[in-house]
Amino acid sequence: NWFHTHSSYVTSGGTPHLCYHLYIDRDGTTYKANDLSDLVWHCDAGRNANTAGISCRGVAPTKAQLAALPHAISYVRRLCPARGLMAHSEVKSTSCPGPELMAWVRHHR
Repeated sequence: NWFHTHSSYVTSGGTPHLCYHLYIDRDGTTYKANDLSDLVWHCDAGRNANTAGISCRGVAPTKAQLAALPHAISYVRRLCPARGLMAHSEVKSTSCPGPELMAWVRHHR
């Protein structure tokens, strides 16, 4: 996995800097940053163990990211059907994922 071997994405202790399972780049390319079975620290409130983290690069999502997001969510739901769809701001006090992506999440539940 590129994210596990590229030096800027791995700490000196060997843990990934990118604490999401899937990462969607601005052009819509989706990367598997960590296995869905990996415990990564992408949210708070004790939910890291039973959730999957999907990150869209940037401040506001691009059309390509919004087109890729349903495929990423389907992938997670296929492998982990019990996981729901929540935004970061629904778990902790943060402005992430921003108003445009938050509206998308609410519409696509």
